[in-house]
Amino acid sequence: MTGLRQVFALCVTLTWLQFTCAQTQEVICSGTQNALSVTGSSQTQYTLMKDMYSGCEIVMGNLEITMMEHWRDFTFLQSIREVTGYILIAINQFSRLPLDQLRIIRGTTLFEERFALAVLVNYQKDGQHGLEELGLTHLTEILEGGVQIIQNKFLSYTPQVNWLDIVKDGASEVIINENGPEREYNPAQKGFMNTFV
Repeated sequence: MTGLRQVFALCVTLTWLQFTCAQTQEVICSGTQNALSVTGSSQTQYTLMKDMYSGCEIVMGNLEITMMEHWRDFTFLQSIREVTGYILIAINQFSRLPLDQLRIIRGTTLFEERFALAVLVNYQKDGQHGLEELGLTHLTEILEGGVQIIQNKFLSYTPQVNWLDIVKDGASEVIINENGPEREYNPAQKGFMNTFV
């Protein structure tokens, strides 16, 4: 009977260890390499992204979000903390991208061989929808590559975002042109970092 108790205790201990280890492991997912091309319809592309990134913490590769309508829900991106490649946000109509937990872009691959973060032309042509807020409130490091944020007519910003503190590669470019109007810095305003960060 003592042997049976020992086996039972060992099984309980192993089960607890497996559960504990599973709780501390980071969820890693694969990125994409499509750049500005799309596969299938917008719905197919959205469904693939949702399946790939729900619960993901580390994107091994690139995070590319392109050609999405304003009514899409991207809350499934909230858990992402790190991207090893680049982030491309282009030709979308949604108002906010919830990458609030993102802390680091490694830039092991770069968009157009130059940019770790590219935010391009995110507004509805002749319409009222477009990117107003990136939600990158915890982004602290871009290890390789620069930043390109251009032609986002609804994306306002504060000039206090110091990209040179975030971009660690001193030779990389930071290009910010043709976006929404500059806002005054107001630390009391909720989400004042809804600018480019």
